[in-house]
Amino acid sequence: MDDTRFLDKLAQSFGGPGQLPGALPAAASGPDLGPAEELVTPFGPCLRLVSGHAVHLAFPAPALAEGAVAQALSLLYGVGPVREEGLRASGVRTLADLAHHPRHGAEARRWLAALAGRDLPTLYRGICRWYSASHTLLLYLLALASPQELVFLDLESLGLSGLPTFLAGVGRLDGKGLRVHQYLARSLGEEPAILWALLTELPARPFVVSYNGKAHDWNHLQARLAYHGLTPLPEAAHLDLLFFARRRWGRDLADCSLAQVERAVLGLSRAVDVPSAYVPACYQAYLRTGSVAPLVPVVAHNREDVTTLARLLAVLLAEVAEGA
Repeated sequence: MDDTRFLDKLAQSFGGPGQLPGALPAAASGPDLGPAEELVTPFGPCLRLVSGHAVHLAFPAPALAEGAVAQALSLLYGVGPVREEGLRASGVRTLADLAHHPRHGAEARRWLAALAGRDLPTLYRGICRWYSASHTLLLYLLALASPQELVFLDLESLGLSGLPTFLAGVGRLDGKGLRVHQYLARSLGEEPAILWALLTELPARPFVVSYNGKAHDWNHLQARLAYHGLTPLPEAAHLDLLFFARRRWGRDLADCSLAQVERAVLGLSRAVDVPSAYVPACYQAYLRTGSVAPLVPVVAHNREDVTTLARLLAVLLAEVAEGA
């Protein structure tokens, strides 16, 4: 099916030509987009869509996480598998046992200070330096973060890096589950507004959870902020679930796309979904025709991607608990 026929089919499925989102009054529900309100920013208005989702995350106990990191002797420079085996044979069990070691003591003390101070950026950088991007220690780090520091992130853009972002989905935990805010640019001129709104959502030390976000979303976001002269992103720890999915389920799946992992692991199948490759064409069709219909599946796609991130993380954390 070519792009034109696919977009025509989407329009028919979601009500055909509709009302421009820009015509929505504040605090109104957009046509088929869900609860929406116009958000006023220093860079002009944009549309904010709000939804809540039942998600429960069981984080490891902080003491268990601290113990797991403290036992990872190979975090130290010069301690490879052979050296680590020799240290353990001599009675060394944790970094604390090396605090006064003539060669490794200073570095061990730095790690212990980072653990005591819950210095997540330092811990994250060190773990990523020596271990894979899907190492269990990165899941343990979540126990050292506040739940309010978690940010589930998914962006929709017009394609390759350097092209505008028109929809940013941000999931944050609250007492009831996962609250998702989606910031929609009703024209390309509203991109600075949605970027500013996203920045205001980020805590001072965000722990970002994404799917292929280390390679794309986070870097793309940084580039678009720089393009518009906005404040750069804060330093963040980053949990990219694509790496975990490849390691945990990759051998059993034809591919590790988020939709495929969602079906296989969570048992969920989206009734109607727009493939990622068609997302730019859907937004361009909306800009060209003024019909909101092509946007409806894109907004749903983005919202479900964000909630799937939280549900996949819940599965991975449950496996950590079972292995503890």
